[in-house]
Amino acid sequence: MLRNGARIPRPEFSEVPIFEKMLEGKIQDPLMRKGFAYWSSNSAIDKWLSLPPQVPLAVLDVYRAAYAKIIENPDFIDRGKKMSDDFEPWQSGDVESLINTLGQTPPEAIDQISVMLHKQGLQGQ
Repeated sequence: MLRNGARIPRPEFSEVPIFEKMLEGKIQDPLMRKGFAYWSSNSAIDKWLSLPPQVPLAVLDVYRAAYAKIIENPDFIDRGKKMSDDFEPWQSGDVESLINTLGQTPPEAIDQISVMLHKQGLQGQ
């Protein structure tokens, strides 16, 4: 889970260490670090929604306010958990952070995912 840009454990697994935190400061190669961030962000994001580019700020504010109310609704949460056991609504800033990481990752860093997999004895795509 992501909350305010930081990875936090799911409540039911609060004692389980977070993989990304365990690796902090251990990936020295900047390109490899970007590749890992891409892989980590890509695996964290699931379904999200967006408004079209350059939507007026007033419209964006209305949508965000409505979403903030919806994610507090127990019926909405129950319906979400019926679709996915680990359903957890995220705030817009957290989704935006993941999307920015994905969109700003250079292709060379994405190629590093295959290198990481190969070092672990796995076949990269």
